[in-house]
Amino acid sequence: MKKERKEVTKWSFEGVSADGGMVFRVRTALHIEYATEVKLIEYKKGTACIAFDHSVHPYRVAEIVAGSFSQISNFKNVEKIEIAYRNISIAVTRAEGKRNIISMLMKAFKISSNVKEVPVDMKTCQIRKSLKNDEDRKNWSDSRNNFYFDEAMEFALCFKNQNFEYLMISSLKDGIISVYPLGGTVDGFCRTISRCFDSSNTFYGIKGVEMRVNQFSMLVNERNVNIIFELYDRCWSIEHEFWLRYTHSTEYIREQSKALKKECRHKAVAEKVKAFQNGREFDLKITAASDWEKYKREYIGDYGEAIIRYAILWIQYMEYLTKKYEFQLSKIWDKCSRLADLEGVNYFMKNDAANIISHVWKHGEEFYKMYTKGTVNPAVLTLSA
Repeated sequence: MKKERKEVTKWSFEGVSADGGMVFRVRTALHIEYATEVKLIEYKKGTACIAFDHSVHPYRVAEIVAGSFSQISNFKNVEKIEIAYRNISIAVTRAEGKRNIISMLMKAFKISSNVKEVPVDMKTCQIRKSLKNDEDRKNWSDSRNNFYFDEAMEFALCFKNQNFEYLMISSLKDGIISVYPLGGTVDGFCRTISRCFDSSNTFYGIKGVEMRVNQFSMLVNERNVNIIFELYDRCWSIEHEFWLRYTHSTEYIREQSKALKKECRHKAVAEKVKAFQNGREFDLKITAASDWEKYKREYIGDYGEAIIRYAILWIQYMEYLTKKYEFQLSKIWDKCSRLADLEGVNYFMKNDAANIISHVWKHGEEFYKMYTKGTVNPAVLTLSA
């Protein structure tokens, strides 16, 4: 595997085509002036199947795919890319460089008897209406309707709009996307999904949206989008009925007893770790006292305060194990992140906490290096000089 890549690919979401594929406009650092359209046909568990039009040169195909695995590409966390191009198909992993990919393409052309100049429809379905009246202008300028591609994460493709509404897409197949109901309220999430079927939305053209409600899944499409709240409530009602039955079973009582004992032990250890500090929070970086106070002022409310508590306990666990038992920080920092999670932090809360730790902790820079190296999708951290 190459340590560094000259190719770096930036993916920008354009919209959805008539067949339900996602159209992206991609640029590479080597040829930033050129933009190439690529269609994402399928995606699941870190594997992306992308299609190129026959007019794209094989060298350009290889450059785009190789650059997508770069550590500074917003597509870097994809593990494998399957290329559909001129009626052939090859699979490429991050271990392959541009030259290898070109060789794979040339070999596939040579041994295939069915190479054709296959055009790929890159036209998006989003309707850009002429702004004849105030209502049209309002719909088109609605920041909730225009989603852009943020990055490929460890578990999903992340899209968001200017209102910070997220669509975390875990899979795409046959024009149907599966999404995680992440963050916000049920009402807000359902409205975000329903707007995907608005003709002025960048996701317009998608065949359906599948989302899970605990053990059940529901498929939303143009025909039933108007009853999305009713579908969601129905799934919750069925789930609630099964849950009530389960809570009266001996299996549930037994599992709850085990979980309660484990939780009590976990909290008892956490109190022991806190007591080790003798009333202090942690070893604060000398130059970061004002920054730490600023973080505590800015991270307010239940969500923000939970992040601060998590960051403090994470540091305290690391200090406890390194000072009392002389463990190396590189061996225990990740384990400490899980031990400090008493309140059920999510992916974004962990990233925020890591960002805070890197700025204010005495060993923050050392922690930063290990965190970015050891995390598949590291937090976007910035260390001041």
